[in-house]
Amino acid sequence: MENSAMEREKVHFRKLFIGGLSFKTTEESLRNYYEQWGKVTDCVVVRDPASKRSRGFGFVTFSSKAEVDAAITARPHSIDGRCMCRVKKLLYIYDLIKSKEKKMLK
Repeated sequence: MENSAMEREKVHFRKLFIGGLSFKTTEESLRNYYEQWGKVTDCVVVRDPASKRSRGFGFVTFSSKAEVDAAITARPHSIDGRCMCRVKKLLYIYDLIKSKEKKMLK
């Protein structure tokens, strides 16, 4: 496997999908919340390109898989008065998409 592909795979193990975010949640508030489980290396709240309004989900990348596991174990999470019931490892989401793609090709 190529080095860059191996690095991307490593990132997938350290990244969480965070769904159900409040529209007022910022990268700063998301990062501040998740830092209680470890070092956050990247944090993104996905926004609509035209309106710049939050789309209600984001991603948090930790420095290790152990920190991801700690955050997952501590569910449910609540940020900015909103309970995020959809906190999943990105690898799980990636596998789900690949599974659906294979079914579509059959």
